[in-house]
Amino acid sequence: MLGLCVVFCGVLTVSGCLIFDTSDVPEFPQRRPVLLTSEARPRAFDVLREFPAEIVVPVELNDGRQNVEYRVFYNYSSDPKLARAPDVLGVNVPEADKTTNSLRVIRVALPRPSDLSACIRIELLVAAAFEGRVSGVSAHTALPPGGDSLAWVYEPLGSIGCGTPTEKDAPTL
Repeated sequence: MLGLCVVFCGVLTVSGCLIFDTSDVPEFPQRRPVLLTSEARPRAFDVLREFPAEIVVPVELNDGRQNVEYRVFYNYSSDPKLARAPDVLGVNVPEADKTTNSLRVIRVALPRPSDLSACIRIELLVAAAFEGRVSGVSAHTALPPGGDSLAWVYEPLGSIGCGTPTEKDAPTL
């Protein structure tokens, strides 16, 4: 009888359930999205002789559930008198089954400008959110924790007369 009690009590102590309060689990601080420059297509900071139909850039996030807003500007000017809406804007949302993946690909179809005889600076910006919705200088400003950007220059003659973007030229968000 005592042996049966020991076996029965042993089974009772093995089966159990751990319960804890998840509100005590710290969340990661939000970090700005980071564009993977080396994997951008077309290659970042290249002089483009043909206007690209799209740009494709992987972006690294610290939370796979995070939305990523993107904006593309052609020949952006920070002069408030010349500031205008982005040429392309959108939001990249995580796929339902891939919210744990911290790597996302931003694929943006570029509208073809009416005049391809002049140089065009193409700038891609990404952020969790932007200050302005669609117009003015604030449309180019990322909200905290910030954002990232890449630039390309389309030069129809393939010269460097328009100015080649370099990493030091990338705007600080």
